[in-house]
Amino acid sequence: MTSASIWQQAVAHIPALLCLSVLLCAAYWFLGALPWPFASWRDRLLERSSIKPEQLRGFSFGALAAISLASLFLELLLVRWIASEIRVFAYFKSLPLIACFLGFGLGCYLTRRRISILQVLAPLLAMIMIVELPWAPLRHLVVNLSAFVGWFSDVHLWGRAYFEGNFLWGLISAVLAVTVVMALFGLLAITFVPFGQFVGWYLERSTKGVLAYSINVGASIVGIWIYTILCFYSTPPFVWFGLLAVFVSLTKCKQGMAASAVTSGVSSDMA
Repeated sequence: MTSASIWQQAVAHIPALLCLSVLLCAAYWFLGALPWPFASWRDRLLERSSIKPEQLRGFSFGALAAISLASLFLELLLVRWIASEIRVFAYFKSLPLIACFLGFGLGCYLTRRRISILQVLAPLLAMIMIVELPWAPLRHLVVNLSAFVGWFSDVHLWGRAYFEGNFLWGLISAVLAVTVVMALFGLLAITFVPFGQFVGWYLERSTKGVLAYSINVGASIVGIWIYTILCFYSTPPFVWFGLLAVFVSLTKCKQGMAASAVTSGVSSDMA
């Protein structure tokens, strides 16, 4: 590969790489990981979109079932969707699954911290834009991440590696690709932190631990079967995300009913 052709390929990817960097940085900025710019405005937004643990008044088996179902449904959704759209994850199949487990486990550990809705919305929106933006250079870059990573290997992934035969350009492209993969891994993990916080909170406050855990497992299995049925009928991703929104709304509804029950009980005791 000549120096002119290498330079031409590198320049062709620069606009898409800048766009991808902006999307990833914007997602991490909304999550509070980047301190600038407009930090005060961002912090107020995070404050307003957060739920304090003490605001989750009342335990509800229905809410636990709904959030458990939504958690496993979202896990399968992201594992399959990301691997299908960003094929470097189709090669490293365990990465999305590890990210989901990591985020969920971290959320269960942080049940006493604020639960931020933006930790779900910002990563999902960023990943949807990366995958679905109708801009050919960005799509071409995302598809070729596997070829960039393939520079590290003697057997290249899905064809030849980019900048093959030039050590400097090959190393630069591979490092950039690994950086993008790590950033996407982080977004996948962060998405599951609030789900882990909700499930952990409900399990900790259940007076019937075995029953609560059984409901958690049973509802998770139902979520797996629902997603399996959707895949069997070849439904598009927008149906998956729409149904996920329904499950999350159902959780909020069940939580509201539990809070009302607690309020009614307190009023009766006072009377």
